[in-house]
Amino acid sequence: MKIVGITGPSGAGKTTLCGIIEKNYNARIIDADKIAKRLSNDKESEYYKKMVELFEDIAIMEDGSLDRKRIASIIYFDDDKRNKLNKLTFKYVVEEMKKEILETRYADIVIIDAPLLIESKLNQICDIVISAIADEEIKVKRICKRDNIDEN
Repeated sequence: MKIVGITGPSGAGKTTLCGIIEKNYNARIIDADKIAKRLSNDKESEYYKKMVELFEDIAIMEDGSLDRKRIASIIYFDDDKRNKLNKLTFKYVVEEMKKEILETRYADIVIIDAPLLIESKLNQICDIVISAIADEEIKVKRICKRDNIDEN
């Protein structure tokens, strides 16, 4: 089994590239963003609990769920919070990703879809690393379409 890491900024085409590889080869995709979302929605997970500690009441909605848009706006302007969030993510999400890789059966290729592949050191377990790139204008259009938001 080969491990292929795919990285790049938001809107660069990582998901599209993963889909092409998955469609044409016996491959399994392990998506960092999906795992982070799943763990941060699980109020029993350590990841969720640590995020609540980090963001306190400023990013927690009435039902106890995390306000993703608020968190995104906080970490966009606050380097310290972004670095702390990345540390949490690298610890809990990467741990879960490695577990899923080890549990993978019957796939010739495992694709790790991770925007921060290098920063999280997941590249160290990859046989191949591919970096997706795109022009800024294309990335913005893709992000707006994907997230149903306007350019502003």
